[in-house]
Parts: sequence; C-alpha cells; structure tokens
Amino acid sequence: NDTLTHKMNNALKEVEFQKVKLGNLARGLESIGLSASSAMEQYTAQEECIKSDLASLSVLIKELQQEKASYVENLNKVTTNNADLIQEVASLQAENNELIE
Repeated sequence: NDTLTHKMNNALKEVEFQKVKLGNLARGLESIGLSASSAMEQYTAQEECIKSDLASLSVLIKELQQEKASYVENLNKVTTNNADLIQEVASLQAENNELIE
C-alpha cells in the first residue's frame, strides 16, 4: 500500500514536472511565433519601401530619358545651325575675296 502511494506520488510529481516543461515549451514556441511574425512585418514594410523606391526611380528614369531626348534634339539643331553658319561664312569670304580682286 505504501509502495503504491509512493509510486502514485512519484507519478504525480512527474506529471507536474512534465506540465512545467510543456509550459516552458509553449512559451518558447509563442516567443518564436512572435519573432517570426515581427520579422514578417518588417519584411513586408521593407518590401513596400522598395516597391515605392522602384516606382520613384522608374519615374525619374523616364524623366531623364525625355530630358536626354530634348538635349539630343537641341544638339542636332545647334549642329545644323553651325553647319549653315559655316557655309554662310564661306560664302561671305568668297564674296569678300571677289570684291577685293
């Protein structure tokens, strides 16, 4: 009878010990879950920032491409004007030379 009581007490102690271990395990798992949740929130926030930055960069690239096209167009106009002026100067020099002769 005492042996049975002793075994029952030991079994109850073991059950209490296992409950404590399960409680600790549950808290550990909860902590891991919270950490994972927090990390996911941070990842999502960073992802949104990156998407926003990419959208801004895309707009900036388009603006720069338009500006480049405008510069190229203006450069072509200046080059054409210079060629016209060079021809006009050559023509005036020829005319001047004829007048001198």
